[in-house]
Amino acid sequence: MRASFLLLSALLITLTFAAALSTRFPLLNKDSPTSSLDSLVSLRAPVVGAATDPNKSLNESANTEPTMSELVELAKQLLAHMRRDVRDYTATLVKRERISGKLAPEARIEIKIRNPRSARDAAESDKPPLGLAAYLRFTEPAAMRGREVIWVEDKNDGQLIAHESGFLNLLRVELDPQSTLAMMGNKYPITEIGLMRLLEQMLEKIDRGVDLSSCLIETRDGQRVGDRECRLIQITQPRSVPGADFYIAQFFLDSERQLPLRYAAFLWPEKEGDPPLLEEEYTYLDLKLNVGLSDSDFDPNNANYDYP
Repeated sequence: MRASFLLLSALLITLTFAAALSTRFPLLNKDSPTSSLDSLVSLRAPVVGAATDPNKSLNESANTEPTMSELVELAKQLLAHMRRDVRDYTATLVKRERISGKLAPEARIEIKIRNPRSARDAAESDKPPLGLAAYLRFTEPAAMRGREVIWVEDKNDGQLIAHESGFLNLLRVELDPQSTLAMMGNKYPITEIGLMRLLEQMLEKIDRGVDLSSCLIETRDGQRVGDRECRLIQITQPRSVPGADFYIAQFFLDSERQLPLRYAAFLWPEKEGDPPLLEEEYTYLDLKLNVGLSDSDFDPNNANYDYP
């Protein structure tokens, strides 16, 4: 009985301190961007072109840029390519999100992702179906450094397994990915992580029933994310219509591997003449494909991890 009481007390202390540290520097009053990506991404602001510059004519690029239907078809092709050819990958994910109207600090996370294998793909490969699996290790901000999170879609009753770092690393915590504590400091649950889900979300935004016929599309080659050359595709919604959740959205596609390495979305300015407000950005650095991740990479008992 005493042992159970001590364990419960330790759990409550861990969760309380974890919540306190996670929210110690969660939201900034200023929207000024952090600088860690400045030397790694060639462009972090919206492109000033026909869509955003009132002094330019839309007809200047109307015949050379893709249409929305062509963009949808491209996204479908990229998604099919990823489902077919990308089994797993590792990367450094740098993300920043606006939560409750304020920009959270930049988070840097070492990730391992194993893409799901459908029943059809399993039958063709003579291997069992697999759900999405994710391992995360936070390196920034300092309040989260050392935190590890594991979630496997078809294991552990859908719960994520996490622990804090340092003197808070007392025990493992299992949480519903949608729970308040798991969502603290995050715009989306861990179930939405990864490049495949990013493409799926892009298609979901287009199929949401929002009238996108007035969207303006611009492209720019020769961009860079880390050491990879990319093509930028920028979508601008000139007017805020019901259901629209971005003013400008940017996708950076790896020119060689045809995979999205960066997504950034901006909101309409609060006042005329102000720059667009960053809503969210996700940048994948040092992406390595098909590295052969196994079940042990998503096991908290892995000796290379710091789970208690």
